[in-house]
Amino acid sequence: MRTVTHAAGRHADIHGEGRRTVLLWHGSEPEQRDALAPLASGIAAHGLTVVVPDWRSDADDGGRSDLLSSVRLARDTMSHAGADPDTLVVVGWSLGGTAAASLAVHARRLGVALRAVVLLAAAGEAVDPLSGAVLPDPLPPGDAAVHVVLGRDDTVIDPGTSLALAMRLRDAGYATTVTSVGADHGGIAMTRYDAELARYVPSDAADVLMTGESVAELVAAATRGSRRR
Repeated sequence: MRTVTHAAGRHADIHGEGRRTVLLWHGSEPEQRDALAPLASGIAAHGLTVVVPDWRSDADDGGRSDLLSSVRLARDTMSHAGADPDTLVVVGWSLGGTAAASLAVHARRLGVALRAVVLLAAAGEAVDPLSGAVLPDPLPPGDAAVHVVLGRDDTVIDPGTSLALAMRLRDAGYATTVTSVGADHGGIAMTRYDAELARYVPSDAADVLMTGESVAELVAAATRGSRRR
């Protein structure tokens, strides 16, 4: 793993070395990339490069500039490896999932092409950090495949809201899949909530690691899919 700077005061960890690349966004807690290290490593084990940036949802712009700078970093990483940056896959957890959905929805306006997005316990009704508003209704069409993963034991984000987002995306014409896993809000991303630290940290629980392996496999499969044009 190597650590780079993607914006002023913002760092990103890059796991693995592969032409296919995944950008992995954490949730609303600021600068939380370390919590996602186990999931990133699990994804990278499939022969992928995984870029895990810090971003701050409490920034004046809600994290928009941090998120977009990380997209540029991931695309540049792909270009330097001789890969097509338009085949980038973005994985977002919680509010990061909302942002990933927004990136797919607004890709044409932002001048970004994606192969797929994977939404882990996405907060479908939350204010989107990229636009500063909730996702539009109806959703505009787009080219990226969307894979929604929800945790049946999630008490932070009602799985029903993630499912409702999946249905909206499907109705808008996105190629959408839904996967339900036996995990809570942290476990879906191989983390657990530490009450003393008041933040999510990596989990080493056997059931969480097993769920993480299945999520990593799903992400790896998403990088092999074709992008509609």
